[in-house]
Amino acid sequence: MRIAVRGLIVTGATGALLAIYLLLIAPHFLDPDNMAAPLLFVALPLWFIHALLLATLCGSFVCATRALYTARSSRTVGGYSVFTVSFVLAGLLAYLYIYHHVLGR
Repeated sequence: MRIAVRGLIVTGATGALLAIYLLLIAPHFLDPDNMAAPLLFVALPLWFIHALLLATLCGSFVCATRALYTARSSRTVGGYSVFTVSFVLAGLLAYLYIYHHVLGR
């Protein structure tokens, strides 16, 4: 269960860094005359980090599931809440990844 919690912490920190990048750093790269800059400095890092966040959340979900199945000490309110948060966030991020990056809408 500790690994699942660490995965959630890493995902939260990476999401916060992504938000800082998108709100504070990336707008300086956007030039109205250059059409490649939004693709290189905004879309490409966003796609890569989105995939990284999805992989981390899925790993956290798998670790929480395994801990709940094998260790009786993990079957507490905290253990089930880590499992639920991992499941909901992984499902939401998977939906957004498929909707925006795979289907391109």
